[in-house]
Amino acid sequence: MNALASPSLAAERPAAPALPEYRQRLFSPVGLWRSDQWRIKAYGITHDLARPETDVLDTGVAEAAQRHVLVRLAEAETEGNHYSCGFAIIHQGLQANWLVFNWWAYGVICCEALARAPVDDPTKFEIYDGKAMACIWEMVVIEHEKRAWIDLVLKRGGDFDSYLGTWLQPGRY
Repeated sequence: MNALASPSLAAERPAAPALPEYRQRLFSPVGLWRSDQWRIKAYGITHDLARPETDVLDTGVAEAAQRHVLVRLAEAETEGNHYSCGFAIIHQGLQANWLVFNWWAYGVICCEALARAPVDDPTKFEIYDGKAMACIWEMVVIEHEKRAWIDLVLKRGGDFDSYLGTWLQPGRY
């Protein structure tokens, strides 16, 4: 018998919370961040659908996220075998601000470093080492970036400029 299916283990495990209703979020490119050889496509996501598409993040949040990512480039350098390009997602959620920094390495690997900031201190990003990878909204950007990497870099022999010029369209997802 599979230990995960054991009735005794199931009885000890806390019940999963009720599933939330899916609600769209507002997405928009924030800009292309540069540092030395690095080029990072930055996106913003907010739960506040009343915001304009051109201003999805609170004042100072994008700048704080950029500073945090620039410090974390050392992790990418340690990993090595990268192409000095990737993408960052700044997600102003209901319970925290999340920062998902991804970079491409070894041709087909998407590396990741996470951070979060409390809602009451939205620019104080700190490293997150938990088990989370991304939420369903952040995965919209990840899927777009994965497809762009395949189509524009891998299938075109390394067309990094086209990749860096291709963005998820602003809007609700």
